[in-house]
Amino acid sequence: MLTNKNNEMSDAEIIEKANKAIIKELGVSGYMRYLRLRQPNNDGRDYVKEQEELYKDLSVDELSQMARKHWEETK
Repeated sequence: MLTNKNNEMSDAEIIEKANKAIIKELGVSGYMRYLRLRQPNNDGRDYVKEQEELYKDLSVDELSQMARKHWEETK
C-alpha cells in the first residue's frame, strides 16, 4: 500500500482540499456549476443562465445580504 500524507487525512479533509482546488482552478461560479453538473438527475440545464435569470433584478448588495442571511441561518 502506498503511504503519504494524503492517506493520513480524513475524508472531510480530502473533500475540503478537493473543493479548494476546484475553486482555485474554476472560480466560485465554476465550482457551483461543477456541483450542479455532478448532481444525480442533472437534466443538462445551464445553471449559470438560470442564476442570471433568477437574480437579474437584484443588486450585488442585495445578493450579498441574502447570502449573509443564509449563512447565519445555516450555522
